[in-house]
Amino acid sequence: MKNTDVIVKRILTKEISDISDLLNGKIEPTDLQSFLLSVYENLVTRIDIRNISRQRERNRFVQPCGISQREIIDFDKLIYGIVPKIFNSIELSPVNPIGLNSVLSKINQKNVLSTVRNVEVIADVTTALALECAKLRNIVIRNNPMSAEESHFCTSHRSIRLQQFEKIPGFTPHFKVFGACSAGRDVGHEKFEVENLIRHISIYLDLFEEVGRNGYLAQDVVVYISDIRITEALIERFKIDRQEIMANTQTKGFKLFNRYGVALSGTILSTSELAEDIVRQYDLNYPLSFLREIEGKAVSKLRKKYPSAIFCFDIERVAGIGYYENLCFKIVAKNKEGITFPLVDGGMTDWTKKLLASKKERLLTSGFGSELFCKNFKK
Repeated sequence: MKNTDVIVKRILTKEISDISDLLNGKIEPTDLQSFLLSVYENLVTRIDIRNISRQRERNRFVQPCGISQREIIDFDKLIYGIVPKIFNSIELSPVNPIGLNSVLSKINQKNVLSTVRNVEVIADVTTALALECAKLRNIVIRNNPMSAEESHFCTSHRSIRLQQFEKIPGFTPHFKVFGACSAGRDVGHEKFEVENLIRHISIYLDLFEEVGRNGYLAQDVVVYISDIRITEALIERFKIDRQEIMANTQTKGFKLFNRYGVALSGTILSTSELAEDIVRQYDLNYPLSFLREIEGKAVSKLRKKYPSAIFCFDIERVAGIGYYENLCFKIVAKNKEGITFPLVDGGMTDWTKKLLASKKERLLTSGFGSELFCKNFKK
């Protein structure tokens, strides 16, 4: 009898009193691995070559990318010609420790491809990069707990998500993404946030200028800056169903303020447009004063550097609640057909705070849909 058979027999006879024990996770991960390996080992004995062919045609997760690998590689070269050398480029493993996305970023585990080997296929490159940032920061603070030395990582990697994307133009179950992470320590005066917000946004706006000379066209570029704590405050004030909001993060036309009668303008060009009495009414002074600092120290510089891009503030952003900690941004652009696509998303997370057990740690992440761009922004 094989070792796995012995383990399976033990599990079935002694450790599992009911099938609900399996469903409720009342089994050691190593035992579950052995159990499922045995199940799949037996399952594949009933699969023939016709099954394989049918899976290839019908399973959306095994379909190849719709653009050539040569084009993707060439586009990666354009990206890495832009990215500052301060970023360590890293080739990630295809899998992460199981639970990484659920524990760090609250991504539903049902949307992540878990495997019988107790690992999960990469669903978000930035969580994987956060592990590398934390590892390097840990080495630094062992030598000097007060060190503000930053770690920066980036990668171009294929990710897979299990939720349905058919209703969102250009989105597919697996996709190539460029991701970047910057980690450091809070030194006051929003220094980390300001410097790294400028650093990350500059990568993508420089890239949009560069690709214009290489067969692509991104026009009417808009950068939206937000503080997700505004949405969090309104959820608390109006006792809003968080699940309802999360279910509508990709719903076109969903407006949080209109839905709940909040007397604030959703999108503004400057934080100075916000009336103080309204800010006080909804107890939003802290996040909005933070955005004013970001506008004065970071956005003002970006506006001078990139006069052709529009910078504004999305006060009612809902995408990212439970994911971002406060400051976040997105960048959208139109292709030659005039269709607007969300291309970049990023912001501050608490992941290195969790990984290094320190409230002083800071992490800014960003991701760019490089495959989405290649498919939809050719001249």
